Amino acid sequence: SLHPFSTISTALIQSGGINTSGSLRNIKLIRQGEEKSRLDFYNFLVSGTIDRDDRLQDGDVIFVPIRYSSVEITGQIYREQIFELLEGERLRDIFTYCGGLKVNAQKMIEIQRIIPLGKRKFEDFAREVFYKSAEDLDFNLIDGDKLKVKNIFDVNQTVSIQGMIKSPGDYPFIHGMTLMDLIEKVGGINDQSFIQKILFSL
Repeated sequence: SLHPFSTISTALIQSGGINTSGSLRNIKLIRQGEEKSRLDFYNFLVSGTIDRDDRLQDGDVIFVPIRYSSVEITGQIYREQIFELLEGERLRDIFTYCGGLKVNAQKMIEIQRIIPLGKRKFEDFAREVFYKSAEDLDFNLIDGDKLKVKNIFDVNQTVSIQGMIKSPGDYPFIHGMTLMDLIEKVGGINDQSFIQKILFSL
């Protein structure tokens, strides 16, 4: 029994929600034996609004089919999760659902894939690992794919200067920098008292 103003989403909530084997993308409202509408909860995930959340009538049937797609994405993204992709959805779509890449994400994404049954040569080699550019937004994903977005390498570009200078040590490398630029940065060579100190030490 439901309130007269109940919708598909409120009915699902009152019934305890959808379990992990049920689809969130293709929920059907059947009225008098015919499909009246379909509900995709991912619209709410992306935009905060639910389209086609029709008001129910007496005798309506809400059918939740089995989910046939599970694609996992982890790493330097805003929402690590297993997502259900519809046929035809691609890399751009899962980026939308996970919130996109963080600023420290690598450009190349690691993809672990289970080779489909019809394409396997040997069962011992049923898995493969490869890399795809995050800019290849039309790349097609399949059920079972696991995407890992790794962190950029912590590489510090520095130069080191030692010896009879005012401020020896490591300094950030700037593209186009010359030796004289670095010397000026560490105190220069025009300080007369410092020149006298250098000459005295020689």
